[in-house]
Amino acid sequence: MKIIFLTFTIIALLSVSGLPQNKITIKVITPGNDTTSGVYITGSSSNLGNWNPSAVKLDKVNDSTWTKTFLFNTGESVAFKFTKGSWSREALTDSGAIPGNNSFLVQEDTTLVYTIKKWNNGTKSAASNNFKGQITGTVKYVHNMEYKGLKPRDIIIWLPPSYKSDTEKRYPVLYMHDGQNLFDPKTSSFGVDWQLDEAADSLIKAGAIKEIIIVGIYNTPDRSLEYGDTE
Repeated sequence: MKIIFLTFTIIALLSVSGLPQNKITIKVITPGNDTTSGVYITGSSSNLGNWNPSAVKLDKVNDSTWTKTFLFNTGESVAFKFTKGSWSREALTDSGAIPGNNSFLVQEDTTLVYTIKKWNNGTKSAASNNFKGQITGTVKYVHNMEYKGLKPRDIIIWLPPSYKSDTEKRYPVLYMHDGQNLFDPKTSSFGVDWQLDEAADSLIKAGAIKEIIIVGIYNTPDRSLEYGDTE
């Protein structure tokens, strides 16, 4: 009976405390840059704002240093970027290009230090400066579509090659979230689109798939609430 009681006690403690956690301190040094609007971190977990570029502001140490400490589950893989509050003011590489995601695997308490020398100035799209690309095929837009309980958002619809010439044909439809990221690098959150247009066009022309219509539904600042059940 003592063994059974001990087993249930351990299970109860685990259910209360959850997984082991580690303290991860993020420190950003950005010398010679205007950070009056603040330095923000955004990433793949809820405590990093679920990729909302203005949700999590770092704490100011001085005019060039910002920091914040987070708790993550041991073994958790985390991806993130830095902004000045919007994707148009994202941190850039030393050469002025849009970087890939920063990432790390949580294993122990640690401090991660990042030096940022350049930021997008917000006057034009960093995507258009650093990435070449355009929409392949024909797309149509439905702007500011509304539905009860949801914020208005745009819809982008990619049409297959025969859509205009064969008005009697019926097509299967693929619906996808994060519509602004599907086809156009200029509207993509990270400056590189998912290239669904090129992929579908190539597969259709190769006879690998039937012609389809792709409907991309834009996300909103409520993305994490709309796409997940963890809030």
